[in-house]
Amino acid sequence: MKLLRHDIRLILKGLREIGRLRRHLLSLSIITAALEAIYPFINIYMTGLIIGAIALKQEWKTLVLLVCITVASNLLMLLLLNALNSKARIWEQEFDILYERKLNCKFANLKYEETEDPSVHALKEKIRELKNMSGKGLVFILSSFRSVVKSSVSVAAAASLVYPLFISYDNSENGRNIINSPVFSVLLLACIIFNVFLNMNSNRKITQKMYTILNNMIPFNKVFGYYLDSYISTYHAGKDIRLYNQKEFIDSEIKNLFDENVNPTVERLGKNESKYRTLTTVSAVFISALTYLFVGLKALLGMFDVGMVVRYVGSINEFTNAISVFMTQFTLLRSNSEALALYFDFTEKPEQSEDGFRTIGIDSFDNAASFEFEFKNVSFKYPGSDNYALKNISAVIGFDRKTAIVGKNGSGKTTFIKLLCRLYTPCEGQILFNGTDIREFRYEDYLSLMAVVFQDFQLLSAPVGQNVSAGSDYDEDTALRCLDEVGLRERIESFPAGLESFIYKDFDQSGIEISGGEAQKTALARALYKGSPLVILDEPTSALDPIAEFEIYKKFNEVAEHKAVIFISHRMSACTLCDDIMVFDNGMLVQTGAHGELLKDKSGVYFELWSSQAQHYIQR
Repeated sequence: MKLLRHDIRLILKGLREIGRLRRHLLSLSIITAALEAIYPFINIYMTGLIIGAIALKQEWKTLVLLVCITVASNLLMLLLLNALNSKARIWEQEFDILYERKLNCKFANLKYEETEDPSVHALKEKIRELKNMSGKGLVFILSSFRSVVKSSVSVAAAASLVYPLFISYDNSENGRNIINSPVFSVLLLACIIFNVFLNMNSNRKITQKMYTILNNMIPFNKVFGYYLDSYISTYHAGKDIRLYNQKEFIDSEIKNLFDENVNPTVERLGKNESKYRTLTTVSAVFISALTYLFVGLKALLGMFDVGMVVRYVGSINEFTNAISVFMTQFTLLRSNSEALALYFDFTEKPEQSEDGFRTIGIDSFDNAASFEFEFKNVSFKYPGSDNYALKNISAVIGFDRKTAIVGKNGSGKTTFIKLLCRLYTPCEGQILFNGTDIREFRYEDYLSLMAVVFQDFQLLSAPVGQNVSAGSDYDEDTALRCLDEVGLRERIESFPAGLESFIYKDFDQSGIEISGGEAQKTALARALYKGSPLVILDEPTSALDPIAEFEIYKKFNEVAEHKAVIFISHRMSACTLCDDIMVFDNGMLVQTGAHGELLKDKSGVYFELWSSQAQHYIQR
């Protein structure tokens, strides 16, 4: 009983969620389902009247009137149902889009640490797989709820038409036999109920087995979907597929997966269904025969006319089917609880970093302004790790200063930047902005302070101008100026549509394929366009040659006057342009100072890093 209450609460919660995503969709589904349930009974009722009128040899005018009413009722009902179903299909498509949007927007609003958690990605994929493979989850409630409503109305309508059959008896001398006794009525009802439970149990077992079989297909679908959707269908993979003859490899992989998974699965699904359907078919035939016998014998005894035979037989069949569907769909709704729980586990995860209450006016940071970021004894471990990524870091980043952060791979450089950007929160210590803990500031205000270009930056398949502004609207002069400052203006102006030229071909066949270096310059232009007082470059120029990278950094120093700039690069040449250098090693800040000062310490990490690269540029 406790489990039943839990399942019902989840179902009701799912219905409320559907109502939030697409208003009035459930109301439309209820109305449509109710009319679909009533529709068969119009013909059952009217056919009974017409046949009864014929048997009683009523006037032809009566027959014509009944036929006209039947035709008009059918026509009106069909027109109404077509209109409602057409509207329902549109709303259901909208709901499907809104459902996907909800999942994607939720992922975009999660705390950053959640987006790097493999279990969160696995949860999101599991929700999609259950929807795509077996229709489970929130979408399933929509279709199943409609079936429940339809079957409920059908049961009520059938019961209202057939109940006189079971309560009317002939107590005359001629009517005293087993057919007219309550015993036969109870026997028929018992058989109907038995058939319903047999159908329900069979459908439950078929469905459970089907979901088990289909769940085993999920790993196959991941691989299959990767090759067909994520790899072959993207034009980026075209060169590798041809140059390395990957087509044969992919073909063989798909064929093997198909032979090992799809064919056996289809065979198992067929055997599973035929095993249970045989029994339910025999039972249904037996109930139909018993129903016809019961109703026919009562009609022969004169209990009612032949028209009522049609009404009663049709209504009993509808009742039997409807109650079976109701019980089956309710069972399926309960079996959907696991998928629903996964959906709500994901959508109810906490979002973004905690918001503060202090505001920051970005406009106040003009050429005369000053600011300071300070790390005070900051230590940090990634979630699920026992090892410190950063340990006891104390450092100051000031206004109008150029800072280089260097160190070997895994030394903690990027983690330092993630903490500064509030993507993560320190486990120990504080990060201050002008003496105030950064968590006290409104999140959006705080982010306005900085423009960051990470090494794994992303560009949109959108016009160049929108990529530079990171929005649908942009100031053309500002965008061109920023592109000019990174050395890309001439290239962009050579495009047919200039700033309106699409990058990549995903949405525009005339889209421009830019090189890796040009993509990085576009990302740098985006950082300049934002106009923040702090610019952070986390190895964004790896696709450029050393000379081009040095020129970009040099240019940045010129255009970023009165800004704080942080350079993170494996190429040490950027350090000569900086006022301050921070050297990380094994998660610790081991050296700070200017370039010349740090080179004097020949036993230090900085000298080792500088010397290891300098030897490659010394002419021999």
